[in-house]
Amino acid sequence: MLSKLFPILEYVALLSMIFFQLEPRIADSNNMVMRCIDEEREALLTFKQSMVDKYGVLSSWGRDNDKRDCCKWRGVRCSNKTGHVKVLNLRRSDDENARGKVLKGTISPALLKLHDLRHLDLSNNHFGGSPVPEFIGSLSRLRYLNLSCGTSLLKVPRPFQYLSGLVYLRLENSNLFSLGSLEWLSHLSSLRHLDLSYINLTKSSDWFQVVAKLRSLKTLVLRSCALPPINPSFIWHFNLSTSIETLDLSDNNLPSSSVYPWLFNLSRNILVLDLAFNSLRGSIPEAFQHMVSLKSLHLTDNELEGGIPKFFGNMCSLNRLFLPHNKLSGELSEMIQNLSGGCTMNSLEGVSLGGNDITGPLPDLGGFSSLKILILGENRLNGTIDKSLSQLLKLESLSLGRNSFTGKIPLGTQLQSFNASVYAGNLELCGLPLANKCPDEESTPSPGTDDDSDTLEDEDDQLITLGFYVSSILGFFVGFWGVCGTLMLNRPWRHGYFNFLTGMKDWVYVIVAVNIAKLQRKFRN
Repeated sequence: MLSKLFPILEYVALLSMIFFQLEPRIADSNNMVMRCIDEEREALLTFKQSMVDKYGVLSSWGRDNDKRDCCKWRGVRCSNKTGHVKVLNLRRSDDENARGKVLKGTISPALLKLHDLRHLDLSNNHFGGSPVPEFIGSLSRLRYLNLSCGTSLLKVPRPFQYLSGLVYLRLENSNLFSLGSLEWLSHLSSLRHLDLSYINLTKSSDWFQVVAKLRSLKTLVLRSCALPPINPSFIWHFNLSTSIETLDLSDNNLPSSSVYPWLFNLSRNILVLDLAFNSLRGSIPEAFQHMVSLKSLHLTDNELEGGIPKFFGNMCSLNRLFLPHNKLSGELSEMIQNLSGGCTMNSLEGVSLGGNDITGPLPDLGGFSSLKILILGENRLNGTIDKSLSQLLKLESLSLGRNSFTGKIPLGTQLQSFNASVYAGNLELCGLPLANKCPDEESTPSPGTDDDSDTLEDEDDQLITLGFYVSSILGFFVGFWGVCGTLMLNRPWRHGYFNFLTGMKDWVYVIVAVNIAKLQRKFRN
């Protein structure tokens, strides 16, 4: 029997040895499991030496026994199976970046020894204007790369085109003065998120053709890139990816002819569209109605004319419609009616129409129960503020300033909680939070009273105060005589109550005396 078991035990021992070899290393001290691989720990420490770290961002990195496991270092994450470093995230927040609490220095090529690195984020640090190292293009397993606001991308390193598995690329605000052809991007076939904002692409005349080849792209952000206009002949040969869900081409001074023809080819899947600060002219195109999934539309600071088309009222997913600082005109009541004609009234959370030429009174808005943002300032609106505004309980941001509203601001908790600047510039508007009081809030002073106590609101305050005192006095008498009167009239209860107090007094006295005696004995010893 033993001879039969021996081969089985031998097999189990062999498997155990193999498993032990595959397991992560064991630290010399405290017998704790340490996943960190020696070569990668040394590579990270070499990277640290190339950094200037005044604020202790990398203070957890070191060779001390309690710091030897690099998988526990700040910004480092390792694979649970292999122990290889998979994530290096040393991103600083925008606030830390503004206050200069960042890493400085140069990016060391020691990162090449992180053979399984998938995620690299060094954004919002200051690397002294040093260019993006070419070796980053050799990190073939990289899926996520964010170097925004930290490097000087004088040119895109040629090896970048070999990062074919890259899914996320953000080089925003990389101190890049100008960049030529974007042909290298077309090799990043897996790219789903691309952000080149604040990089000068004036000379990148092929940007549209290149982006059109990225069939997996879902988010494209090219904000303030000085994009050159699209050649109309290219539009019919290159269809921009219909997979795009977020598109931000704001602040590029693009004309309508460069945007509309291809924009509506990708319309059905798009969720967020930002075309603010461009040169879009004319009325809002009817083709927007085909964007059935659209949640947020930003067309701020263009030269759009006319009103709000009726089709917006049937865009059931739309929750933000921002059209400020255009040349929109017409009655506000008609625009609101177009928005409330269908399902949009239930989904809309933000409307911004400020800085246009819209006229008329403020209509009933009570049906827009989800509204959180309402910007109507700097128009030519008039009349009184409709009471329905006080029913918008979710309202967080409001602007009605620089119009011609008159009368009293409706009473409503949120309407009085806004700063007075929300209503500024309406000279005939009165009521809280404005200092300008309405006529019905003022009354003739009575003899022996101060002017400050003559208003209707102060009289309400006096009634409330009187009621408060009356109820307090009644409560005191009921409570006091309810207890004391019972003890005075009921002899057994009275005896029991005083016996209880006497017993408590004796118990406290004994406890205190015993503890004092113990302390005295302790000090004598």
